[in-house]
Amino acid sequence: MKRWIWPLILAGTIFMASGSSSIVGPDIVSIDKVAHFLIFGLIGILVLRCRKPVTWKWAICAFLITSGYGAFDEFRQSFTPGRSV
Repeated sequence: MKRWIWPLILAGTIFMASGSSSIVGPDIVSIDKVAHFLIFGLIGILVLRCRKPVTWKWAICAFLITSGYGAFDEFRQSFTPGRSV
């Protein structure tokens, strides 16, 4: 169970940040896409490492879990004033 601590902390941090109307960050065009890729990639790797041994089936499950969370977060963010999906 303690292997799940880091992906849950990171997911919780994303959850709190995406509910904010304004997020401080660099004003560079398309940097948010790179940031999304890196952060959700990190969550995917952390979820993948939660189960030993790592199999292809578990890798697909980790991808689906992370993608599902990302889709949920974008949907929830659509209700936050000042934010776009």
